[in-house]
Amino acid sequence: MQISDKMAVTIHYILTNGAGEQLDSSRGEEPMVYLHGQGQIIPGLESALTGKGAADKFKVTIAAEDAYGERSEDMLQTVP
Repeated sequence: MQISDKMAVTIHYILTNGAGEQLDSSRGEEPMVYLHGQGQIIPGLESALTGKGAADKFKVTIAAEDAYGERSEDMLQTVP
């Protein structure tokens, strides 16, 4: 079965930065669950997952505009 809109999807992931450093992972944890096509995850990842199957493993590079946007210093906030 291929991933399509309004389908409940469960994935394991490893998030790395441009230098290949691991930032986050679901390994050893519960997988991430979301409803596909409903804007619950960043658009670039949702697009990359469309059409994938249960046993598929893949790597994807997501551009800033397909994630949270470009870094903007005036949008940073300090939290005490």
